[in-house]
Amino acid sequence: LGYHPQVILAGRRINDGMASYIAQQTIKNLIATDTMIKDAKVLVLGLTFKENCPDIRNSKVFDIVSYLKDKAANVSVFDPYANATEVSEQHQIELITEFSKYDGIVITTGHPFFKSLDFNQLKKVDKSIVFDTKAIIVGKDIKVPIKNRYKNPSQVGQDRLVVAYAALKLYGKPLIVVDLGTAITFDVV
Repeated sequence: LGYHPQVILAGRRINDGMASYIAQQTIKNLIATDTMIKDAKVLVLGLTFKENCPDIRNSKVFDIVSYLKDKAANVSVFDPYANATEVSEQHQIELITEFSKYDGIVITTGHPFFKSLDFNQLKKVDKSIVFDTKAIIVGKDIKVPIKNRYKNPSQVGQDRLVVAYAALKLYGKPLIVVDLGTAITFDVV
């Protein structure tokens, strides 16, 4: 037919690269806080394909975990919905059942349980990063340094991100918010 689905292919390329992007940004932001990547304790919250479901098929979070481990980070994974036996057998990842203190926390799935967590208690130090890919912590009182890449929230163009920007300005607390729909980030300084 001669039809070239460029939009669909571009969307696929973006989706396929998102796990790598998240992992690279996590490493970048750990480095920005003077955290040594080797043996840095990183908590990945969420392993399932989507929130409130145990399905791990097609989950790109495994790629994030693999990338972080390849960089010598000490990665722990928690997901209240994933079947621990299935995860262990298929991906050789042991899900944790108890939390510790972490240099970095990456929220990859929007499970409602994560909204109840006290991220300040999970952080090893105040400068520990919280990388929220699902806008779970917007409006929470989290202590982490932040810099907004955008001078004006109207540049963002997404209501959710404008709310995130407003929450950051209002609370003056540092955090990282990433909207995967537009790949716009608020970074650690």
